Amino acid sequence: MVKVLPVLLGLFVAVYAQETEDTAPTDEVASTISDPAPTSSDFSFAPPSTTPTVVGPPEQTFNETRTFPVGANLTTVEIFNQFHEVTENVTYYVNSYGEAIYDDDIVWGSEELLLSWRVGNQNEGPSKEKRWYAVKPSYGWPSFPVPYRYDSEDTRTKLKSHVDAALAKWISLAPYLSFVERDPDPTFAQGIVVITAAEDGCYSTLAFASVGYANTKPHINLASGCYGRQPKHEWGHQLGLLHEHKRPDRNDWLTFDCNALQPEPLSTDPAGKCVPVNCCTDPTSSCCSNLLYQFTVDSDTSKYQLQTTYDFDSIMHYSGSAFARSGQYTLTKKSDGSPYPYNTEISTGDVEGICAIYKPLCDASRVPACGTCNPTAGLNKCDITTSCITTGPGTGPTVNHYCACRAGFKATTATDPSKQFRLAMPGQEYRVFVPENTPCDTLCDYPHGFSPLLCAEVDLQNSCPL
Repeated sequence: MVKVLPVLLGLFVAVYAQETEDTAPTDEVASTISDPAPTSSDFSFAPPSTTPTVVGPPEQTFNETRTFPVGANLTTVEIFNQFHEVTENVTYYVNSYGEAIYDDDIVWGSEELLLSWRVGNQNEGPSKEKRWYAVKPSYGWPSFPVPYRYDSEDTRTKLKSHVDAALAKWISLAPYLSFVERDPDPTFAQGIVVITAAEDGCYSTLAFASVGYANTKPHINLASGCYGRQPKHEWGHQLGLLHEHKRPDRNDWLTFDCNALQPEPLSTDPAGKCVPVNCCTDPTSSCCSNLLYQFTVDSDTSKYQLQTTYDFDSIMHYSGSAFARSGQYTLTKKSDGSPYPYNTEISTGDVEGICAIYKPLCDASRVPACGTCNPTAGLNKCDITTSCITTGPGTGPTVNHYCACRAGFKATTATDPSKQFRLAMPGQEYRVFVPENTPCDTLCDYPHGFSPLLCAEVDLQNSCPL
């Protein structure tokens, strides 16, 4: 017994010494590393005397499937729409600036102005003017550059890079467009676009609106998430383009599936109300009325003669997943059933639509790049599908020679005179001319016979500068 106690005491001392050595910091760095990192739970409860920081209402997500607020309370009225020149039902909500927003992201102006367009308050006048799916030229901006400003320095800091990128893209594709930035100012005024960053959607006024929308102040709003594609889309509205998916002929090209819509409550609806709702079988439900109007096409085709075929590439078009349930699609192509793509870039059709609104400026910027060719066999650079021909009798340096397509053929871009054109040459008005090394392997719209319609879709020029 006497021998056992010293042994146990020695073991206890040894174990204690080892534990003390293991837990003691060996240096300052080890002590720092061993301190546990704070977790979110460490900040879950503030002392009663602490005043929480107010950061404003939670931001909504605005993206390819949504550009207006969840739960927006909408109102429907029957109006005579002077832009579309049709009588129609317009569903709208009122934003934080007191403006009526319709067609998802287009600012009508004040709600009072919209209601003044109710049927019976306006004189209806038919129009057969042929144009792109856009406003009439008389509604476009009357002059360039288009002035714009941000409502504050904070908004400018937040949005400038996105706006600059959008404007640079439009200018690169339509160089006759120009814009000028003014100093920040929150005052809304006719003739200057005010850019804001309110967290209630992505939207814009429609063109300059010198007729009918006279009380509308040009305005673009880009909430958080309204970046990338969206500034280009909203500037498209600002310049005068409408939504491509609202065209009267949309259903000839696309299928709309109401079963794919994700029902959503209004801000006044009780929680869970929309879970069992199907928008096909219950279209009048408040869970669906917000959404179905987004896909209504313009009905009166006689007053809106479309100058182009349906533009599947337009940046002014909804994506196939717009307002859709997860994994489903609201818009699919009739040709193969594939979902409509999410277009992020300005299309050729969009550019031609802008050209149609501002045609004098557009035409003046398109100097035909015809040039001359060497008529000597083997020396000219005309494509094998074309011929180097003279534009008049005789020979010598005063006679011009151009690359001419075969009768009834054209290049691929009929509406761009920098790529091809016709000349007012007696007896040769049907002939399409192109720059050197440009193939002519596309049939004209009326390829047979020498009627005035032959290749008439290609611009006719009075002369071609050398």
